[in-house]
Amino acid sequence: MLERLADMIRGQDTRAGFEANPDMLSITGLTLEQFANLMEGLGYKAEKGERPKVKPVQTPDVALTEDTATDAEAPAEATEVDATLEADVPEVEVYYTFTWAPRRKPNAPRNDARGKGKPKGKPRGKGKPTEGQKKFSARPPKQEKPIDPDNPFAALLALKGK
Repeated sequence: MLERLADMIRGQDTRAGFEANPDMLSITGLTLEQFANLMEGLGYKAEKGERPKVKPVQTPDVALTEDTATDAEAPAEATEVDATLEADVPEVEVYYTFTWAPRRKPNAPRNDARGKGKPKGKPRGKGKPTEGQKKFSARPPKQEKPIDPDNPFAALLALKGK
């Protein structure tokens, strides 16, 4: 689901800002407010706005049948409906504009300061300890077992020492 949403977002201008379309809401199964929270979690900034809702224009039927032409009430009802449509206060729709705004970590350095002040050379603390450094280990030192005198290698070891 998120991969399909990402494919839809790639086609948008994320720097200038874009609005969520019905396909984006449908793919996620979220309301507009829930979608705004999702996008904020993905690193986008959601700006809420309101505007007058645009209604599709309804054109009255021009061709009247004989039944409606003889009826005296039909034209009166049509004018009442037109009058109520014009008298309605325009509805307000809520929309969100999403822009790419990744959040930085609080202590993260800016791009121009990255890499400055770091020691160059070999990393410290790795490898064998040098002179003056102590070697720490979690396991106790291994105790040497006494050599078995019946072992043939013990005789070779004794000859080596001579």
